[in-house]
Amino acid sequence: MSRTAARPLLAPGPRRWLLLGLTLAWLWAGSAFTPWALSAASMMVFYDALFYARFGLAGWWLVELGLLVHRSRPTLAAIAPLALALVLAVLVPQLRKTEAGLHLLLRFSLPALGQAIGDRQTGGHALTPADDKRRRIGAFLVDTWRLPCTADQPWLWLGRPFGAGSGINQALVHSQHTAPDSPDRHAFRFRSLGHGWWLAYQNPTQYFRPGGPASRPPTDCQPGETLDRHRDGLAFIEKGADRASD
Repeated sequence: MSRTAARPLLAPGPRRWLLLGLTLAWLWAGSAFTPWALSAASMMVFYDALFYARFGLAGWWLVELGLLVHRSRPTLAAIAPLALALVLAVLVPQLRKTEAGLHLLLRFSLPALGQAIGDRQTGGHALTPADDKRRRIGAFLVDTWRLPCTADQPWLWLGRPFGAGSGINQALVHSQHTAPDSPDRHAFRFRSLGHGWWLAYQNPTQYFRPGGPASRPPTDCQPGETLDRHRDGLAFIEKGADRASD
């Protein structure tokens, strides 16, 4: 009498789809769309847990990849969940770091951004110089709302999940027809994202220099200096690339 082989508790197919599900959950947990993303409380323990969880997921991916390579003819059904998990894990966290990703996020967020500006104007808040209520607008977390120069050019300072005060020295600035005005020519640069929105890059060294904009209210806004590439703006934040022009 023949005996049917016992089925593994978690066969390769379901196991790899489980890996995909856990990867999606990990991406969501660190995104702007979670309930805790709007909290101003420090959540570094949670951040650390997610940080180290990615190494566990990466180890699982490598094991699954090794098992696939070991097989002589891996099927598309076996490869699909692992390939999708890897692509999502690599590409999604990079969206905010690349210009193409920023354009994609802006496109997704345009209705919410337009509504936010319209609500403030119709609600009589257009002249309010500051708003420190953290909010989600489309795909962006906005830590603060500022009007450093004119009432029709709001600056939406961007943050990250896991507690307010997590700024990245970047702001979305609405200026429909021209480059935004800048409260300081040394501390800020701008890159057009289209649809009347610009990304402002703040160099912390210049911003907090003695006599810089951090120590005085803006009094003499001038047309901002623009950049040709997003990576030039990131370099400006990190290195203060325009010090030679001081």
